[in-house]
Amino acid sequence: MPSQITHGELFAGIGGFALGAELVGIKTLWSVEIDKFCNRVLDLRFPETRRYTDIREVSGYELAPVDVISAGSPCQDLSIAGRRPGLEGERSGLFMEFIRILKEMRNATNGAFPRFAVWENATGALSLNKGWDFDAVLTAFHDAACVELAYRVTNAEKHGVPQRRRRIILVTR
Repeated sequence: MPSQITHGELFAGIGGFALGAELVGIKTLWSVEIDKFCNRVLDLRFPETRRYTDIREVSGYELAPVDVISAGSPCQDLSIAGRRPGLEGERSGLFMEFIRILKEMRNATNGAFPRFAVWENATGALSLNKGWDFDAVLTAFHDAACVELAYRVTNAEKHGVPQRRRRIILVTR
């Protein structure tokens, strides 16, 4: 019998990726979330999952290697609302911490882990700065040795959520 697929969640929020993983039999080993309220929810929903708070203080060299890393990095600076500083913004710029952790874990495991990365964000990332921010996202994944990449725009209302919420889902290996 093959070993269980493992998962780590960055910018965990209240554990949306972890819940999805659990529903298909994937075990979330750790999560990173700075918000105290979200961490209380995570503690209740996923008491066995190792918890980290500040992504800037987490090292991919020290995290338990996982098959899949997911991240819903902050979207406020990429969203169509607001000033839209993009990846240069204080919050959305944290996306690069995701890339740093991917690189570190790959270096620590000689490229074996993570096998996949999943990123979710606002569709504003596609058009911001005439598309150059999304190009920077794709380049960052390439620089992290992600050799294959696919993305799609989906809408939460098509998945049983009573609101229109278009999001980019990007998967790479």
